[in-house]
Amino acid sequence: MSTVTIPRKIFGGTEDVVVVSRREYENLLRTRARTKGEVPMTASVKRALARARKNMKAGTMLSIADVKRQLASRN
Repeated sequence: MSTVTIPRKIFGGTEDVVVVSRREYENLLRTRARTKGEVPMTASVKRALARARKNMKAGTMLSIADVKRQLASRN
């Protein structure tokens, strides 16, 4: 196994350094390119999420079968 010396001034001395193979680094870059970052929630989405959680806690949510049944009866 080879030993590599990295001067402290290169990475600031206070940050952690991680060494990975080129293949792992390229895989990381490909994975990162495929995934999208988090999207901040708007106020209306936050309210809708809070309402959905409240309904779920109260047990007033419909199952998928109930939704399908209701949609089928409308046609």
